Amino acid sequence: MNTEGPALSIAAVVREHYDAMFWPYLLFWGHHLHHGLFLTGRESPREAQVTMLRHCVSLLPGAPNGHVLDVGCGYGATSLFFAREFGCRVQGISVSGRQVAHARASARREGLEDLTDFVIADAEHMRFPRAAFDLIWVMESSEHFNNRPRFFRRAAKSLREGGVLLLAAWSASDNAEPQALARVAEAAICPIFSRVQEYSSTLAQAGLTVLVSRDLTNLVMKTWEVVCSRVQKLRLLAHLTPSSVREFSEKIGLIHEAFRKRLLTYQLWVVASDQGIRSQTPSRFPAARAAAADGVA
Repeated sequence: MNTEGPALSIAAVVREHYDAMFWPYLLFWGHHLHHGLFLTGRESPREAQVTMLRHCVSLLPGAPNGHVLDVGCGYGATSLFFAREFGCRVQGISVSGRQVAHARASARREGLEDLTDFVIADAEHMRFPRAAFDLIWVMESSEHFNNRPRFFRRAAKSLREGGVLLLAAWSASDNAEPQALARVAEAAICPIFSRVQEYSSTLAQAGLTVLVSRDLTNLVMKTWEVVCSRVQKLRLLAHLTPSSVREFSEKIGLIHEAFRKRLLTYQLWVVASDQGIRSQTPSRFPAARAAAADGVA
């Protein structure tokens, strides 16, 4: 995909951050750079992260197939999951060159090069091809965007008929104090955290109908206990780590506290384009079509 226009300053900051923190993120989070879903509390961190993927897939109107766009693909683990488990063709994009190089190497090791294409790209500025994807996966990446409405408008037009977009996002709670949120946003390198209603409005204005919405905050909280435990061990070697790593490890506690106090929540949406819903058979999106018929959607 081509990109257009100059890179926004936030994209450059995010790129620098993930390139510089390449190894610490692998240590703190593992190859899956997203929260885990702890349904029993007995899962290992990696099992919980794969459980998150499987849970999200179970909420889609059908099994993943065709062409998938993984927005903010990180180390490529989710893209490889879709290629390996479902035989999907997956394009993974990240602003981090180090992440993309790692993802490509992982695809080679697994023999999944023919099904995956990892590209250095800024999701906010790339040209979305029309009707190109059956699934657009936006897991914990939209928080870094400056202009979320524009991204979702473009993404909506890039869905094929019957295609869906999955969004998992850190969202501000309604009663969160703005100054406290601003401190957490700065720590997480996010311009601002959107509230649930703001995300819902943005999706609707982009021509996307919500099929599923979930608040998974309580089921992902253990992720932060795991990460903080790993950070604590790293502090024992503080004299051997770069100052940037030490500074970021301090910020992780601030983010954990924001989730613990529910200043931040973990929200999930599955959406489809309004036009796509109207063109499909009732069995594909039954609830959404019924709502649309009643003038609700």
